Amino acid sequence: MPSVIGQPYAELLEEVNAPALTTEDEDVNKCVLWALNLFHLFLTFIEALMGSLGGQLDAIRDHLTSLETGVATPSPQATTSAATTTPSRRRCTKCHARGHVDSDCRTTDPAAMRKRIAANQKRKKTARDDHAAAMAHPTFPFAPIPSPFSAPYPTAPDPQAFAADAQELRRRCQQSTRDKRRARRSATSNPNVAV
Repeated sequence: MPSVIGQPYAELLEEVNAPALTTEDEDVNKCVLWALNLFHLFLTFIEALMGSLGGQLDAIRDHLTSLETGVATPSPQATTSAATTTPSRRRCTKCHARGHVDSDCRTTDPAAMRKRIAANQKRKKTARDDHAAAMAHPTFPFAPIPSPFSAPYPTAPDPQAFAADAQELRRRCQQSTRDKRRARRSATSNPNVAV
């Protein structure tokens, strides 16, 4: 693979790797050597990347030139009349099925076929509408996480809701009391019936 870095950079790397860059502190020498190795690794990566991209670019150029020389002028296509082709999107007037006309219809029960087709169309429409509604209101890929902190202010309960709940509880209590009284009366008046 040809070197993309070039001669000046290669000389620079040789100069950088020269032992003249040593200091008296061994830790500093290790850090400098690590940084130089990292720089060398980066340059090697760039060189490999440029070589790979250069090869791909050459292959693309060769492919384009072969396509340019091999392109022939398109011949005009013969036009077909609508009468000679079979109408695939038209519906039969008897059974409402697509793909044939009423002169070719072989359906034995056109009324049942029309009902099935109408039901299928309704299903497709509701599925389409459901999908459109789902796309209009996208859901997030994660559920919202409730905050572990309480609200900064206490929320006041609705007094009308309390009143409605209290009224419902009173009604249920009164009904329960009535039911118990009726059960006791029927048990005392009819001792043969077990409650």
